[in-house]
Amino acid sequence: MRPELEYAKRATDALRDADLVLVLTEWTEFRELDAAAVAALVADPIVVDGRNCLDRDAWTAAGFTYRGMGR
Repeated sequence: MRPELEYAKRATDALRDADLVLVLTEWTEFRELDAAAVAALVADPIVVDGRNCLDRDAWTAAGFTYRGMGR
């Protein structure tokens, strides 16, 4: 539908070298991401939790700057 966009089959594929992680859904695949594993994939450890579904302590312990919407 949008040939100019790139689509990833897995969350880990989309995270590789990302400058920012935006979590905009509560789907299990995203809610249960391992923060330490994600930290090893991204270029910059910044996460915006748009659904407040992530464990803030786990993400900050993994070195992320964490921002939860409305918090």
